[in-house]
Amino acid sequence: FILHNRRVTVTFGVLDLSILIPYGKPDMPDAYVCTSLELNSRYNQYIVKFKPVADMGAVHHMLLYGCTEPGLSMNKCGTAVICSEGQQRILYAWAKNAPSLILPEDVGFEIGGKSGIASLVLQLHFGDPHDMPTCGIWQTVTEQRQKKLAGVYLLATGGSVEPRATTFLESACIMKEEKTIYPFAFRTHSHSLGKVISGYRVRVDEFGECKWSLIGKKDPQLPQMFYPVEHYIPVKNGDILAARCTMESNRKRMTYIGYKATSNIYSDF
Repeated sequence: FILHNRRVTVTFGVLDLSILIPYGKPDMPDAYVCTSLELNSRYNQYIVKFKPVADMGAVHHMLLYGCTEPGLSMNKCGTAVICSEGQQRILYAWAKNAPSLILPEDVGFEIGGKSGIASLVLQLHFGDPHDMPTCGIWQTVTEQRQKKLAGVYLLATGGSVEPRATTFLESACIMKEEKTIYPFAFRTHSHSLGKVISGYRVRVDEFGECKWSLIGKKDPQLPQMFYPVEHYIPVKNGDILAARCTMESNRKRMTYIGYKATSNIYSDF
């Protein structure tokens, strides 16, 4: 596979940026392929829209990372290092024919320039090997500084799913930054055993009791897009972000968390 990228100026300071893998054929089932794109080092830019170019018949999922320096192994990158040094941030994720994502007004992902993100890395997880069309992501990028910066907060878990049983997998993390974040959308991801994934903000009150507020809840077998939250729930330093995934298995064997479609993977944004 080779990288194909193009910039098309639409209006002053606004452009379309693509990172694509052209027509080809993976050499094995569950192949992971990556490609990278160097960004403008002179100016900070802001991604305000993501438009996926893929079909779930060929592609299981796509992940777009922002890196200071991309990893060395791009062709087979399922377990390889995505970013070789510096920062590594998830900017966007796609699966199950999810539609485009347009960020709220005055909100964008900061890239290029002095942002610490000097390149983009696109990771594609293909299904069974067969001929596929061009796949990747178009981004609408502006040089206009946005009032608020977007980011992805990822909660994920390991573990296993019991045969012929319902299993709950959970994850939690304490917010340890002196800032307030406002979740405006959430995305769930699981392979075939996932039934429901929920994300919460947990805040400890003055009496030491935990108060749970639902951020989002969704069936991961639906299009795995970023769904808007029903209520804006601010998350501050000291709050806990928690997630639970309900797994149901009719298999006769244990299922372990992993990268292949026959295993299971869970995450909640």
